[in-house]
Amino acid sequence: MWHKRSKQQRYSVHYALSSLRPEAAGARRLGELMRQRWGVENRNFWVRDVLLREDHAQARGALAFNLCALRAFVLNCLNYRKVQAKKAALEAFSFNPLSALRFLGLHTKDV
Repeated sequence: MWHKRSKQQRYSVHYALSSLRPEAAGARRLGELMRQRWGVENRNFWVRDVLLREDHAQARGALAFNLCALRAFVLNCLNYRKVQAKKAALEAFSFNPLSALRFLGLHTKDV
C-alpha cells in the first residue's frame, strides 16, 4: 500500500474468515470482497448517520431500539423501490406524511 504523506510503501497483514475454497481465495479476490463489503456498510451507515442523524439520537432503552428498527424499515423501503435521492424523499415525507403513507401503498383519503 502506498502512503501519500511519507511517500513510502507500507505493508500490512489482515486476517479474515471465508467460506471460499483455497483455490478461489487468493489475496486479490479476498481484498476485492472485503472492499465490496465495506462499501455496502459505509453507504448504509452514511445514510443512517448523516441523513437520519442516528448518532445524535438521545433516545434510550426500548425507544432507541424501536426507532432503530423504524429507520431500518424506512431505508429498506427506499432501497427496495430503488430510490436514489433518499434525502429528497425523506424531506418530502417529513413535509407531507400522507405522501409517505401512499409511498408505502397505504391509501388514505386526502384531507
